[in-house]
Amino acid sequence: MPVSPRTVDFLRRMGHDANHLREKGMQKATDEEVIKVARKEGRVILTMDLDFPHLMSLGGLPLPSIILFRLEDERSEHINALLEKYLPEIEQPLVTGVIVIFEENRIRIHDLPI
Repeated sequence: MPVSPRTVDFLRRMGHDANHLREKGMQKATDEEVIKVARKEGRVILTMDLDFPHLMSLGGLPLPSIILFRLEDERSEHINALLEKYLPEIEQPLVTGVIVIFEENRIRIHDLPI
């Protein structure tokens, strides 16, 4: 939920089929429910919540892919700039199942399942 609807709008302008949990009436959904819907709909979860990677590793699940933001600057403008810069590089791995961790000065990619 902390990921801004402005980032969803930004992703849509880039041509991606993006949704915010609020738009789906899922703002109070459990993490497990979010993962289930993302798997069913073939989506990538963008989050700042460490629970998602933890649940994915516990479940041994290959999908959905997760983009985890571990940033000091959590403004949507900063997140959008990082996505614009790195999405072309990570789009293919996101299809196959990965956890991408965005940090201030680097990104890390871990294959799923863990």
